[in-house]
Amino acid sequence: SYSLSIQAQTSPYPRNYFRNPMGIPLQLSANFGELRPNHWHMGLDIRTEAKENYPVYAAAEGYIAHIGVRASSFGRFIIIRHPNGLSTLYAHLNDFFPALEEFVRAKQKEKESWPIELDFTKEQFPVSKGAFIAYSGNTGGSQGPHLHFEIMDTRTEKRLNPLLFDFGLKDDVPPTISKLAIYDRSKS
Repeated sequence: SYSLSIQAQTSPYPRNYFRNPMGIPLQLSANFGELRPNHWHMGLDIRTEAKENYPVYAAAEGYIAHIGVRASSFGRFIIIRHPNGLSTLYAHLNDFFPALEEFVRAKQKEKESWPIELDFTKEQFPVSKGAFIAYSGNTGGSQGPHLHFEIMDTRTEKRLNPLLFDFGLKDDVPPTISKLAIYDRSKS
């Protein structure tokens, strides 16, 4: 006699841990894993109705671990570390929240450098889930106003698909095949 054991599979991705980092309905202009001219897109580009300066909120509790101000790439960005071993990144921002903005400007003045990268301890800028952290923008290598949002494993920095964390987005558009190629992997 055979016995069949069935175990419920649990997702390794926590549900309802992260919230929408915007205060407007979540709509995407670019998805995780899209092929770009020289890289894979490793986050979500969240629409901001073609406008700047919408409030951006911490997706979960944690602390601001790093900020950057760059002329290209992410422009102005924030990385928040969360107690569950994951981190979130928010990019193409305009101003940071006032206390952080003031701190960053003082460091820029001190170093006499507009581009800057700063690390923080968990005591310096703790945030609660939903705390205001910045204004959305169009800084860096952005092609228009939006929020670039990533979730990553803090230890390995491996980027994870944010849609696996259940943000409530429904994908009800069936794929359309425009081309199909078949390769014999034993020959190439």
